Amino acid sequence: MKVVIFLCVLAFAYSQLPHGHELQQLVDAAFDRLDHSPKDDHVTEAEFSWILQRDDADNNTCVTLDEYLAHTTATAVIATQIFHEFNKDGDNCMNTADMVKEFAAVDHDGDMQISKHEFEHYYVQLLKRLDHAHGGHAVG
Repeated sequence: MKVVIFLCVLAFAYSQLPHGHELQQLVDAAFDRLDHSPKDDHVTEAEFSWILQRDDADNNTCVTLDEYLAHTTATAVIATQIFHEFNKDGDNCMNTADMVKEFAAVDHDGDMQISKHEFEHYYVQLLKRLDHAHGGHAVG
């Protein structure tokens, strides 16, 4: 889910969408957080969903906004936006069902793994959409 993508965002400079090298660093950090076992420039659904296990501090199969904020490198404002993008039903619980839906959205070619190219495309579009939705600035 977007939590993963989530889960892995660096801060926006001055609360604006980063560009160039800064944007690439943001995307790379997010992808590297997901591509962990093995590090092979592809993310499986199991790797994608693993973030839930890692971030779920109380082991109730639900990552709350507070738990997500504790594990992300993004600013609280950006991380909150990403969390809500992933948690479409608004129940403040990112769970396996949310992650499966998000994985399908990122896996553009449907081969059951996310390539670095697919992730970069998805993630950049997500950040642009979030930035655009808030008039070019993160909401505070």
